[in-house]
Amino acid sequence: MLSTRNIIRTAIFAAALTLGASAWAQQSKPAVNDQDVEKFASAASEVVQVKRKWLPTIIRQPGPAEQQQAQQQAMQEMTQAVEKNGLSVDRYNQIADAAQSDPELQRRIEEHLSAGDQSDQSEDSQDPPNDEM
Repeated sequence: MLSTRNIIRTAIFAAALTLGASAWAQQSKPAVNDQDVEKFASAASEVVQVKRKWLPTIIRQPGPAEQQQAQQQAMQEMTQAVEKNGLSVDRYNQIADAAQSDPELQRRIEEHLSAGDQSDQSEDSQDPPNDEM
C-alpha cells in the first residue's frame, strides 16, 4: 500500500506526465482553498488508482502505437477522475505544481488523504471477512 506522501508524489508525477504541462509553466502560486484541497486529494487518489490499473497494460503492449493508444485511454480515465471530483485538469495541475514547492499545501493534502485512508479502513473493518477465493 502506498503511503500518503507517495500518493501525493505519484499524483503530481502523473499530472506532469499525463494530464498536460500547460499549467506547470505558470510562475505565480494559485491560492488553494480547503474545498480545492479536498477535491484534489480525492482526485489524486483516483488518478493513482487509474495509473496502477493501466501501467501494466501499457507496458505489455507490443509496439509504440499500441502503447500510445493505451496511454490515451488511461489519460481519458484520469481526466474523468479529476473532473468527477469537481476540478478541471488545469486546476488539478495548478494544485499539483503548487504542492511541489509549498510544504504547507503538501501537509494539507496529506491530511485529507490520511482522513480518506482512515475512513476506508473503518469501512473495511465493518465488513465481515470473506474467506472465499
